[in-house]
Amino acid sequence: VVSTQSTGITNNLSVMMKATLLVLFLALCQVSWSAKCKNIYRKSRCETYVQKNRCNANAAVENCQKTCGLCADKKEEEREDAIVIEEEEDAIEIEEEEDAIEIGEAVEEESAAKQSRAQPQPADIHPEPQQPECMDLQPDFVCISSRDRGECYNSLTASRCRKTCLMC
Repeated sequence: VVSTQSTGITNNLSVMMKATLLVLFLALCQVSWSAKCKNIYRKSRCETYVQKNRCNANAAVENCQKTCGLCADKKEEEREDAIVIEEEEDAIEIEEEEDAIEIGEAVEEESAAKQSRAQPQPADIHPEPQQPECMDLQPDFVCISSRDRGECYNSLTASRCRKTCLMC
């Protein structure tokens, strides 16, 4: 009788352990299943499976769980949707900031290019020569003889014999 009772208790423990293990296994599968509930394919491709009623295809089951509604936990799916939307909004903000920076750089480059293409002003083409101090660049005898011949009104003589021709 004792052996029958101990066998019965052992069987009961074995059944309880198996049931406990089964419950734990199912709980882990549920957690694992819901944590992996996402689209691997891009959304437009997954939506094609839905439109063609092909969510039972192996590729859709493995790669489009979210779009095909194959997720076990709807709350997890909604939380992931919120995270994806937040990430997309952040990405859009970053893109907008980058676009603004690129536009600003392009405007600066265009402005610099316009300035470099600007027509030079007359002063830029032939700038006035710097007025040297009042002195002759030619030897005295050359300047004096040029002055005596009345050549001070010649621009070359006037620039080279400034002191002798009284140009300063």
